[in-house]
Amino acid sequence: MPALHFFTGTHEDYHLPSDDCERIDAEGLERVAALVAELTVRIAGGGGRRADDARAPGAPVVRSPRS
Repeated sequence: MPALHFFTGTHEDYHLPSDDCERIDAEGLERVAALVAELTVRIAGGGGRRADDARAPGAPVVRSPRS
């Protein structure tokens, strides 16, 4: 069964008892989540429409400065 594994990298405490939430790469997690969402839509044959695009057809697109 094909599988993909996504992560933001490792560090010296990766998967050790000393690993804690301060080591979470929030920016990397955001990039990985966006990539996974885009791949999911493409694999599912969503016609290029983003999974989080619930706006009505013809409605203006409003994006955050980071989009």
